[in-house]
Amino acid sequence: MTNNALSSTPDDLKHELRRILRSGFPLSDATAGEVLTEQRVVIANAQHPKERASRITALERVLRQLLTGFGRSTPGRAARILFGADRSLRGTTLTFRRGEAAEVLERSVDHIRKHIEPKMLEELAFALHQENLRYQPATDSARSPIAAHEDTPVVTNESFTEEEELLCRVWSAVYGYRAEVIAVQRRLIEAREEERKPEADLQEHVDTATWQLARLLTFVSEYLDRYGEEILHGETPYSVEGLVALAGWHGGLGGDEARRLKYAISRVGPDDRALFLAGQLNGPQ
Repeated sequence: MTNNALSSTPDDLKHELRRILRSGFPLSDATAGEVLTEQRVVIANAQHPKERASRITALERVLRQLLTGFGRSTPGRAARILFGADRSLRGTTLTFRRGEAAEVLERSVDHIRKHIEPKMLEELAFALHQENLRYQPATDSARSPIAAHEDTPVVTNESFTEEEELLCRVWSAVYGYRAEVIAVQRRLIEAREEERKPEADLQEHVDTATWQLARLLTFVSEYLDRYGEEILHGETPYSVEGLVALAGWHGGLGGDEARRLKYAISRVGPDDRALFLAGQLNGPQ
């Protein structure tokens, strides 16, 4: 199917989107249909474009991004409610979601069905059509070697915000810390198996792990202070403890230690590893 990627008309897209509206998110093999999963933009964003399951995942991600592009206005919120984009609305009926949207817009359910839904579907179909025009039909030879992972948000015009920038810094620190944890443990395991001392750069990785953990805690605290109680990655919410555990920490991080690390990095900034480590060696000044 990927050799015949579609760029359907807005009217055809609107018809298919109406079917998805009935079932809402999350999409499944039964609800995704046969047309939307073959659109150029969907194929371009699928990690495994020849696999239908991967295209369905990409389709839902593309639609969620387009709905996010409707903004934080009341109509934008209503559009996301109608599609069941919020986790709390998973598995609910369209009738229920119409009632929720009606409360947000302060309109009757009948008004939502007759006036709001058709306009929303037209806007979403046109937005999807515009996204299709950004992509050439994908082929095995032309496809970029770097494809977004199923859970990795792609960069769109709506990504250029302070919140998204800070969110990316949070995740860069998560994986920066995780890389150092893996580096340390790999050296310890290899040394134990070969009955020798660990490699000479072990301490360097231990020190860098401490610095990355301090950066992670600092960025997380800043994000939570400014944008809410959870860090989101795709649809998955993470607490501070969940992020630290995901990064590789297993020993439990006490509040005093977390505060000490954040204080240490606040004195030198999050980007200067050498100054941070010097402060760790010399103690508070």
